[in-house]
Amino acid sequence: LDIDYIFELEKYKEEQKKVLRFVEKFPEFYIYGAGNYGMKCLSMLSAERKCPKAFLVSLEKDAGRKIRDIDVRDISTVKFDEKIGILIAVSKEHQQAMLDKIKERKPHLTNARKTFLSKKH
Repeated sequence: LDIDYIFELEKYKEEQKKVLRFVEKFPEFYIYGAGNYGMKCLSMLSAERKCPKAFLVSLEKDAGRKIRDIDVRDISTVKFDEKIGILIAVSKEHQQAMLDKIKERKPHLTNARKTFLSKKH
């Protein structure tokens, strides 16, 4: 399991290569967040013909639908292993809650990094 954060997508052109290198390391990857940031992330990846296995959400009520033919799944239904990558695509203020949700299921998680950090953070 590997995780990357995405939150300053307005700067994605300068960081696009980092994200592509991240997703290319895994046979499957997920986008955690199905809102505005998740959609921008999907658009960026789609332009490079990369498609997530699914969108992940924290609330069960938000799961069970499709976005652009991609399943939206409750994170509790995903089996974490070393072969998947997760892009956390939410605003900065929500990232820690998302990471905590993952750590509930994978408490020894050590490999999380932030890709889209502005120079002032």
